[in-house]
Amino acid sequence: MIIDVFQDTVCPWCRIGKSYLTEALGLWKGEPVSVRFRAFRLDSSIPPKGVPFTEAMNRKLQDPSGEKLQAVLDGVTRAGRQAGVPFRFDRILSMPDTRLSQQLIAAVPESSKSLVLDRIYRAYFEEGLNIGMESVLLRIAGECGLDPAETAKRLYHEDVENSVRADYALAKRLNINGVPFFILNKKVGFSGARPPEALLDIMKRVSENRE
Repeated sequence: MIIDVFQDTVCPWCRIGKSYLTEALGLWKGEPVSVRFRAFRLDSSIPPKGVPFTEAMNRKLQDPSGEKLQAVLDGVTRAGRQAGVPFRFDRILSMPDTRLSQQLIAAVPESSKSLVLDRIYRAYFEEGLNIGMESVLLRIAGECGLDPAETAKRLYHEDVENSVRADYALAKRLNINGVPFFILNKKVGFSGARPPEALLDIMKRVSENRE
């Protein structure tokens, strides 16, 4: 079974969804599963240098007063706690352009992608690091056992950039408007961070060709 997961690296629900998927895969007793993490860009208007986090969030919530934001962040934090992933929104100062972080995921070996994505999530959501910065991403690569110098060479490689652009284009063709978005065996798609038992039920139905 192939599971394609469209995600953005500043999407807290993507982190929650990935945690639930990991738990589901640990319980799965069926056929072998291959997970492909695909790039998605929630906000293409973010400039390369990023924008202040609260400014970006208030614009997204269409709430210039900022009254809604804390309630939203508190809700995400509670959901993350239930999924076993912490969030420290008080440490996040910047909403970065996520293209470079997606290029890092595309640049590393297949066996390292999940680990690197988890480390990017932790860097942003727990440590408040700016994951739009090359220096931060190369440090993450090193912490994941990869050679930062070799990774730096790959980061801007034409094949890597094309891979990320292809994911963006595929998401547009599929009319994916929000993430996380999961596609099983290229035929069953759904959005949202679903609990492990719900994921297992869908996986079982797809595996038995009932979907």
